Amino acid sequence: MRVKDFISKCIAKLALVSVVLSMFLGSLAPLAANAAQITTLADVMSRQKTNVTSDHEFLMTLGSVLANTDQIVIDFSNATTDFTANATGNWQTTDFVVKVGGTITSNAYSGGTTMNILDMDANTSNEAVGSLTYGTCTASAASDIVIALTMDSSRQNTKFGVKFCGTTPTTGTAVSIKINGGTLLDSGTGTGTGEFTNPASVGATGESEYVTILRGTSPSSPTDSGSLGVPIISTDTAGITGSVKASLTFRATASSTTCDNAGSPAGAGGTVALGVLASSAIVSSDVANSLGTSPTSTTSITPNHICTFATTNASSGYTVSVRSDRNGTNLPNTGSLYSAVATGDTIGSSSGAMTAGTAQWGVCVGSTVAPGVATTTPTGNAPTAVSPFNGTCTAAASGNVGAITTSAQNILSAAGVGQNSFAQLLVKATVSGTTPAHTDYTQTLIFIATGTF
Repeated sequence: MRVKDFISKCIAKLALVSVVLSMFLGSLAPLAANAAQITTLADVMSRQKTNVTSDHEFLMTLGSVLANTDQIVIDFSNATTDFTANATGNWQTTDFVVKVGGTITSNAYSGGTTMNILDMDANTSNEAVGSLTYGTCTASAASDIVIALTMDSSRQNTKFGVKFCGTTPTTGTAVSIKINGGTLLDSGTGTGTGEFTNPASVGATGESEYVTILRGTSPSSPTDSGSLGVPIISTDTAGITGSVKASLTFRATASSTTCDNAGSPAGAGGTVALGVLASSAIVSSDVANSLGTSPTSTTSITPNHICTFATTNASSGYTVSVRSDRNGTNLPNTGSLYSAVATGDTIGSSSGAMTAGTAQWGVCVGSTVAPGVATTTPTGNAPTAVSPFNGTCTAAASGNVGAITTSAQNILSAAGVGQNSFAQLLVKATVSGTTPAHTDYTQTLIFIATGTF
């Protein structure tokens, strides 16, 4: 074989190998890039029941940070049976809250920058995702956006988009877009009336409604995309019932310890020992009586006051009434102090200002220690004094009292629930120059607490 022919055959074989190798390597060339997947995608709804209005908060993490004129379009038209939007005239910028750059955790969004919505447009032209009519970008700050909303004449097949006006939009890939006209998701955010009504029936495929989300400068050829499903169900409620047992506890105790909202002093019952009574003085609870404990003793005594305590869950509150215990055939049928050995000898009870030298005794609701209630949450109700027991009533040898009778009279009233709702009652007495001398004047007070539930 001649050298020239050998070289020609080798060149032909190399050319063939070159063509085959070129075809093989060509098959490894990159394909056209697909849209990136939007992740952590969720539609947090306020209701999922058929045919009721619901707020929506769309959460998503984009494949990359936003660029100038980027759009995020949410397409409801892929739903099996459509969501129905309110009429276009109901929609306004305050129906939307858009945040960028926060954190998404367990379908909840926190932090981020709230975008400034410059303008919005709503129409019934049923525009395509790549042809939405936006409001005007009148500014280009990093947080400036405009919104578009389009639907068909039935107000279904809805799409809405967010367009970023900023030359360099707010950075971050976590986005929250909230349609919040009804303010159900977080009270006080939305102030408009734009909202969606859920489909009238459950979805045809597994009771789910599908929504597509697209992102890019031209959403018809999106940079990122994603879809999600939400359940539309016939009922989304479960009834819960319960009851609270009615409760009212009450006690009255005579004590020298100041009454307080912690329930001090403890115990119930006791005695208010007035000591010696004389026409020259008015004896009062919490005021030292220098006349002594008895006619044969000059030891000073300070009469006790009476503490009342009530704890109740009665929604309309409670009353406390008081009466005397003496109502028998052999005892004075009055509220008077009387002598145990000479029951006809009495010190009458009457309402009004105390006057030394005029036989009189009575009870009043003290103001030196004002009625109060425990500082519980919710705050309860302190009692108020009821006439005739609500006159001037301080720890002094003077003041106004209410008369004690054999019939129960309201002395305290509270408007609602209370814990350790308390009052400090004072007893006051004086005698005349002709009040019979005895060392055993007595009377017993009966208190009755009544709740209004």
